[in-house]
Amino acid sequence: PLEVLPASIAEMKALTVLNLSSFRNLPKMPAPVVARGGSSSGQPAVWFPRLEQLVMCNVKTLVLPPALCGMRRLRSLDLSHSTICGGFTKLKHLTELRTLFLHCCNLSSVPPSVTSLGSLTRLDLHGNRLTALPATIGALGSLRYLDLHENKLESLPPAVKGLGQLVNLVLSKNNLQFLPEGLGELKALEALDVRKNQLRAVPPGVFTVPMRSLLLEDNKLTSLPEVKQLPNDFTINYNRISSLPGTIESAHEALVIRGNYLTRLPSEIGKLTDLQLLDLGKNSLQRMPKEVGKLVNLRVLCLERNRLVSLPDEIMHLCQLANLELEKNNLTSIPTGIGRLRALEHVDLRRNAITSLPREIGHLKALKTLQLSTNELRKLPDEVQHLESLQVLVVGGNYLTAPPVSIGALARLKRIDILHNPWEGELRRMIGRDFHQGVSRKAWSADLQGEVLRWFGRLHRTRHVARRDVDLAPH
Repeated sequence: PLEVLPASIAEMKALTVLNLSSFRNLPKMPAPVVARGGSSSGQPAVWFPRLEQLVMCNVKTLVLPPALCGMRRLRSLDLSHSTICGGFTKLKHLTELRTLFLHCCNLSSVPPSVTSLGSLTRLDLHGNRLTALPATIGALGSLRYLDLHENKLESLPPAVKGLGQLVNLVLSKNNLQFLPEGLGELKALEALDVRKNQLRAVPPGVFTVPMRSLLLEDNKLTSLPEVKQLPNDFTINYNRISSLPGTIESAHEALVIRGNYLTRLPSEIGKLTDLQLLDLGKNSLQRMPKEVGKLVNLRVLCLERNRLVSLPDEIMHLCQLANLELEKNNLTSIPTGIGRLRALEHVDLRRNAITSLPREIGHLKALKTLQLSTNELRKLPDEVQHLESLQVLVVGGNYLTAPPVSIGALARLKRIDILHNPWEGELRRMIGRDFHQGVSRKAWSADLQGEVLRWFGRLHRTRHVARRDVDLAPH
């Protein structure tokens, strides 16, 4: 391994970037260039007087060299993934330093010399063992980006309010239970990431900052303060939220509140007319307010894994809706108005208790995927034949005994699942199992799918309706 850098490197007075990463031990440096007017007993040696970027990352044992003190033009220093010995006092001389990478250095505290670097704009301390921040953190008034994710922080000091220029604060994967009120004073803050903590509440002042991104996923929040506007990028998935404040008037284009304890939505949800995505999956909703019909720009509605027993008729006003997810609810029927949702492309109704489909479903000319497995269907309406764009039809696990011959008219159908139904006659013979023994999905091959669909086609042609055979892709 290299133990001493070549002597000629000391003559590179114009050097601006130096990379000394991935050494087991940092090589020794040759004799330095002495500062003009200085001497061996006078001014300190100057190493690389124009150096602006120094990388010493991934060094197994790193002792900061004395030469660092003379690198007065240094603007970026990367010490990440290194085991640093002998302290950090030399850093205080780097008065022009703008960027400091200290992530994954096994630090248990923030070195005091770091918070003396008043010109820092970016500080990365993620992946260490920090349990607290020093009160002096507020002295970094020029800081714009602070990354502290994947540490062991239990709280933040009030002094963080001194970070008046902070734009991006990353605190994910810590042990924070509360956030200081002072965060609401960081008016320049655009992005706050506190995912995967132990937060039980968020100060109302945080929502007064005009952020573009607020990530609160995977905490222990039980409620939100009464706020009027949510950031454009807002996630609060996997918390314990049981209700939403009725004060919310704006949520931009997406609202995602998956994996909470929601039992109802406020009627004010109808004010969020800019929404294109509403994802409320994995909650405990028993009904949807009729005001949801006012979300006329909605394209994706995810309500799977709730406790819905019915859908409001007003949901059929969502003329832009393309994706409707209703898997694993308690639905027994679908409103006849579903035929008005002409933009629908994907409908998932698996694992409900639906006993029949309305004839109006045949109006969904754009529908590509229809999933109906594990319901209580005993027949499919003949109008299914009008789903001219349908590519995937899943009706396994129902009580179907005879499919409508009209399925043979679905010329674009590429995949079909009819397993675990008490089919009778020829279809039962083809599948080779009864309702209780059902063919495994592994055995439900493309060949068997193709044979079944061609059989539908032959039946359909006997009724003098032409169609093309379709080769099916594996399920």
